[in-house]
Amino acid sequence: MERLKEITSEGKIIIFLNLRDYKDDKIFFREILHHTSELLKKKGSPQLFLADFTGIPYTHKYFEITREFISGNLDYIRAAALTGVHLEQEIDPDIIMKAADLHILFFNDINDARNWLSQK
Repeated sequence: MERLKEITSEGKIIIFLNLRDYKDDKIFFREILHHTSELLKKKGSPQLFLADFTGIPYTHKYFEITREFISGNLDYIRAAALTGVHLEQEIDPDIIMKAADLHILFFNDINDARNWLSQK
């Protein structure tokens, strides 16, 4: 399964990072985000970004890694949507505010996330 690819939704290109059911390996997570950064920079203009975390424990540590990634790529990300994150579990409320500052929205359904990004 290809973890990083471009998808099209309503005529908009979205950089899609599919981490559905992936093993808890923070080294791989950082590596795939590094490849994602390279792809975003190669594109040049700000892109739409979608990440699916369904089936993995999205802990505070993962959020911090994701936040670092988004912060480091603000010039290359127009909007970001994350799906499969169960916020009521191990995520503290400050994460929602930090995410909003970075134009990251959380969605329960990947189609809702894709539709929201398509409007950006």
